[in-house]
Amino acid sequence: MAFLSAAELAAKIRGGAISAIALTEYIIERIERFDKDINAVVVKTFESARSAARAADQAAASGSCLGPLHGVPMTIKESYALAGTPTTWGIEQFRDNVATKDGLIVQRFKQSGAHFLGKTNVPVELADFQSYNPIYGVTSNPWDISRTPGGPPVAARRLYQQAYLRSRQDLILVARFGTLLIFAAFMVINQPMVWCRCKAMNYWQGYQKETWPFAGLWLEAPRT
Repeated sequence: MAFLSAAELAAKIRGGAISAIALTEYIIERIERFDKDINAVVVKTFESARSAARAADQAAASGSCLGPLHGVPMTIKESYALAGTPTTWGIEQFRDNVATKDGLIVQRFKQSGAHFLGKTNVPVELADFQSYNPIYGVTSNPWDISRTPGGPPVAARRLYQQAYLRSRQDLILVARFGTLLIFAAFMVINQPMVWCRCKAMNYWQGYQKETWPFAGLWLEAPRT
C-alpha cells in the first residue's frame, strides 16, 4: 500500500477493501519506524488524523462519499497553514507562529476528503537545495541518509521575491515570458522528487499569501 497512488487508495477505501483508519494507522506506523533517521515529518498530527479517518469510515458506512480523496491520509509542507500547527517557513524568528486557520490549499484537500498526518520539513524561507532549518534540523534522503533529498532553490526563490518587491507589472511581465516561473515551478517540485527517485507534476496557481508569516507585506501572485 505504501506505493499506491492517492486515487488507488481512495478507491480501495470506497470499495471497502481497506478502512481509512487502517490505512492511517499503517502510514503512521511507517513514519514512526522510518522517519527517526530521515526527519521528514517534523510536525505530527496523528490524533486528529485518526479522528478524521474514523469520520471518513462512518461516512462510508452510511453511503456517503467525502470526495475523490475520501479517507486518504497525507502530509503537507510546513509552510502551508494547517490550523493549530506551526507555520514558520523554517525562520527562527517565527518559531512560535501557529496557524489559526487552514489555508486555501489545506481547505481544498479536506474538501476532497483527505486528512493530514502532519507537516514535512522545509529549508529556511523554502530557499535552498537542501532541507535544513534551525527549528527542525536537517532532513535526509530516504534512500541514502548521508545525502540530501533536495529542496526549493535559493536562486528561484530570491528572483521571485525580487519580482514581487518591485511591482505587480514587473511580475506579470516576468510571468508572460515564463522563464522565471517555469524554473521556479520545476525546481520546487521536480528537483527534490527526482533526487528521491520519484516523479512529480506541479500546477502553478500563484502563492497562497496566508501561508507566509508576514503575509501582509506580499502582493497576491497573478493566476496562471
